Amino acid sequence: MILEKLFKKHRDYSQEVMTIRKWLNEADAIVVGIGGGLSASGGIDYDKPRLVKEHFSDYFRMGYRKISELEEMYACISNQNAKAYWGFWARYIREINYKTDVGNGYKDLLRLLRHKNYFIYTTNIDGQVQKTGFEKSRVFAYRGDIRYLKCSKPCCHKVYESGELLDGMIKSMHGNLEITANKVPRCQYCGEYLIPDKDMSRHNIDVKLSEGERDYGDSEAVEAYRGFIESNKQGKMVFLELGAGTKKPELIRTPFENMTKEYEGAKLIRINKKEAQIPEELAQKSMSIQADLEELIGEMASGIVSM
Repeated sequence: MILEKLFKKHRDYSQEVMTIRKWLNEADAIVVGIGGGLSASGGIDYDKPRLVKEHFSDYFRMGYRKISELEEMYACISNQNAKAYWGFWARYIREINYKTDVGNGYKDLLRLLRHKNYFIYTTNIDGQVQKTGFEKSRVFAYRGDIRYLKCSKPCCHKVYESGELLDGMIKSMHGNLEITANKVPRCQYCGEYLIPDKDMSRHNIDVKLSEGERDYGDSEAVEAYRGFIESNKQGKMVFLELGAGTKKPELIRTPFENMTKEYEGAKLIRINKKEAQIPEELAQKSMSIQADLEELIGEMASGIVSM
């Protein structure tokens, strides 16, 4: 049993890595879907108590063990919870988005993709993709960028830099869970509460332009993502899926499977530490690897000189 565990821990993925490199090198276009698993491999794991204990010790003492529990509790702002809402989100944005270093998996992914025709679609709000150095025009952050704030109404499309606002909010807390009422940020145009720029869309992101019932808003990033796939779907396209789980398969997994199935030249690479299974009908067009993402991406990018 011990030898079996040791073998699994140090499994040799060299053959798979060679195939992945070949597929990526031959691809006309690469669509990268990034879920929470890539950040988790670098230490930002929303299911681990460590994050709560380290950044929200007061909530940890109250029995909370997952960041996702706190995100759910403060999903919406109201007159009743505004001070506590920003007591949570101000610390979240400062500690996890601004202060957390970029994980090695993201750095290696940048080295791997730097000179390729790629587009990144991420459902993460931890800011790791945005801080890595990928071209902004090649990134669609499905849930937005919470380093910026927007009107909760919303009355307009203006976003606000959060830096100075966060400092003022956190300084006003004085050790409790709430900021002071006069530090709750408000829209300069209509006076409604400001909230993190997240959850820009809750719709399925399947890229079928003929289905007009889906509402994506007017985001340039959305149109860039749709346009990238539409313009490359006739060629050799690789869908590289990194750490996208099965909790909400409609966000990355299902669309990537559907497009791989539909586009003749498409292939799917699914890398996941726990949930790497592939539908049987895609077996000839896909590769599934159950492994630690940071380690595997590091192997994939090994030998590529950083720029």
